[in-house]
Amino acid sequence: MGVEVPSNSTMKSTWRRWDKSQWQFHHKLLNLLGAHPTDLDRVVPVHAKTDSMPYIPHWQGHKWILIHALWPICVHQLYVFWSGHNLNPVSAFFFYTVAFKVNAIREIRMMRELGHCYGYLDGDKHERDQIPDNDVQSTAHSLQLTAAVRPIMTVFLSYRQSQLPSETNWWWVPVEIGLYGIILDFWFYWYHRCMHDVDGLWRFRTCIYYATFLRTH
Repeated sequence: MGVEVPSNSTMKSTWRRWDKSQWQFHHKLLNLLGAHPTDLDRVVPVHAKTDSMPYIPHWQGHKWILIHALWPICVHQLYVFWSGHNLNPVSAFFFYTVAFKVNAIREIRMMRELGHCYGYLDGDKHERDQIPDNDVQSTAHSLQLTAAVRPIMTVFLSYRQSQLPSETNWWWVPVEIGLYGIILDFWFYWYHRCMHDVDGLWRFRTCIYYATFLRTH
């Protein structure tokens, strides 16, 4: 948006090639999770603007989303059948937090595989951005925060211990999903724009990049 990046800021990313004895906890965590846009020393295809764009049928994307959205609900319902009682709010928070993280890690790894298979937009102009050396810790913190805050808000706003997963009003779910998408896009638009327009917020830029990456992929 025309805002100049401060001179003390850098997007250089070399930490994955460091000796692992130099890694701190957050380096090891991101590497263990595989939270990288690309693999080291692995080819990413580069295509000309005139090449046809790869296309994935909508039904395949919907199938992936439905499977990963429904498996935690099914596990929750099976637990109710097995135990005879529902999860309390605290247990529900921990369970759905784990489910959220599992799905997010699988999604990041899937998107990385697609990138190595098909390349990225504007790949002929620049390589895919990586996690910068000076922002590894803030990136790890932002991912952990994202994976905790969303389940907290979900449980707080919608979880009812008296209602089993099988008793969900499924006819209302499409409306909720639609409203969620609109509200989330509105929030992220202004969040992202403010981070670019206000110079003092540039130090949070990595959190934006990776929170947006998780949201949109």
